[in-house]
Amino acid sequence: MSAFQEIIGSVSRQKEEVLSQESRDELKDAVLQLVSYHYDNTVAVSEVTDLLASSSHDIKGVLKSCISVDNNPETGSLHMLEDCVSAVLKLAEDMQSQNHNTDIKEKIIKQVLVIQEVVDRQAFNRPRLLNLLCNEMTLPVYLIWVLNKEAIMALNTYISFKNSSLDFAKAFANELFNSISLYNEESWFLEILTQLVQSSLSVQKNTDSLNVKKISKHILELLNQKILDELSLNGGIVKVLDLTKFCPVEMLKQYYQGLISLWLAHRPVLKVAEALKQQKDWIFSKLSPSLTQWYKQCLVTLEPLEVLEQLKFVMDSQEVNWQTVLSFLSTAVVCVPQFSDLVQDYIVSLLNEGLVSCNLENLVIAFLFARQGCYEGPHVFSSYPDWFQVLVLDRRKQSYL
Repeated sequence: MSAFQEIIGSVSRQKEEVLSQESRDELKDAVLQLVSYHYDNTVAVSEVTDLLASSSHDIKGVLKSCISVDNNPETGSLHMLEDCVSAVLKLAEDMQSQNHNTDIKEKIIKQVLVIQEVVDRQAFNRPRLLNLLCNEMTLPVYLIWVLNKEAIMALNTYISFKNSSLDFAKAFANELFNSISLYNEESWFLEILTQLVQSSLSVQKNTDSLNVKKISKHILELLNQKILDELSLNGGIVKVLDLTKFCPVEMLKQYYQGLISLWLAHRPVLKVAEALKQQKDWIFSKLSPSLTQWYKQCLVTLEPLEVLEQLKFVMDSQEVNWQTVLSFLSTAVVCVPQFSDLVQDYIVSLLNEGLVSCNLENLVIAFLFARQGCYEGPHVFSSYPDWFQVLVLDRRKQSYL
């Protein structure tokens, strides 16, 4: 049974000879919703036409005021909306193939303004617009930004609408990743990323906000995993995304703490024995400049103690990727002077705990970290013999006392 038939049956049961204005409005809304959500306008019009033939005189009047098969401006605006959306999608596709084409960007903005006019003229076009736009697996990032900026489709609305699409998060993350090399310094691109960060850290607890938060967080995780894979596995170059002008400091701190946790635990494939053999290849001087720039972005935003606490949290709670952990440790030791003393204190605490409780894992982590620091040279970390000598003397003093 269609929405029309349900409403008509309800009205008939009430035995009203004349529809009230409220009933007329409800009936019209049902008609417009059907038309706006229907993928095939011809089928939608046909369904309404069938009802016109079997409805009472009063209901016919309401239906005819909603829609007609004879050149009605409302159904005409549906076709116009489809044409506008097709045109703007084509422009967005052209923009991706013609990098930094200012003319295409201006054409996209103008076309979006036309869409806005169509939607404003007939309010029932808005849900139809969402259907047309969200029919694509994912939209180009620039188009999403324009639609959000012009208040036609907010980013959160788009994410919420795509909630049921299983592959959307992955497709959107890929779209963002592919856009980094082209638009990493463009404010519109950084604004979209900032909105994703804000949504992923939202404290609102209603159902829609929680869904958007979950999807936004998943998109960012997939994006950041792709970035790390490109940097460490493929030896590629990925330009750093500087969100400092767009995000409050506390929000950025939360985001980078999450990023550190994600990266340190991403692809934990190496065993400790393999890490011991290879760790000399992960010293600061042998790391790619692009990777160290990303590490520095986290280190500059966070306090040294915050970095250490995040490192300790990951080491205590997850399996780790030793290459990422030790390369990040080297970068922190070299680039953050205060971090060297902090990590040496942490190493001592691991050794003490390991010896007291016979915790072999803590002992192994302590020696891995000590060796990595020592590889960076005495100007930032004690040499291995000196560090070991000081450690043994310190333990003897403690035992004597």
